[in-house]
Amino acid sequence: MFFSQKSFKIKLDEFTLGYIYCALWNTEVAPGVTLDEFFSIENMKNETLQAIKTDCETFQEKHKDILEEYYKTKRKDSFPNYGPEHAGYDFWIYRNHLEHLGFDRKDILQEVQDKMKNACKEFPPIHISQDRKMNIIMDTKPAVKKRKAKV
Repeated sequence: MFFSQKSFKIKLDEFTLGYIYCALWNTEVAPGVTLDEFFSIENMKNETLQAIKTDCETFQEKHKDILEEYYKTKRKDSFPNYGPEHAGYDFWIYRNHLEHLGFDRKDILQEVQDKMKNACKEFPPIHISQDRKMNIIMDTKPAVKKRKAKV
């Protein structure tokens, strides 16, 4: 598990903790500087944690069948099999259309990966940032701006 449950009041499962870990790792506060270098889950406002928890619970409940297939995958390398923390990480990546980051899930059948991607994209992209009091907050601005096609 990426975080310890000790330091915050809202109980979070491994899926949600993986999601938060990825959100902090993936969000830049300056070129080449990510939130996880200076902040952690302890800096998140309770409202942000609760909103994340709700999204993650909704996803897990709605897509139990896809997650079961995902968790059955046996990895061919020396790492542990795919678990809830990996799925939470992927939920952040796919929901925010960040597949271009190049992480590798080659052990998961393409059909299962496609189901996971499509399920994640049912949720709108979100963005986390810091406020003036150095709290981590969430808003609905996309994490990545899409470029308009030149005509």
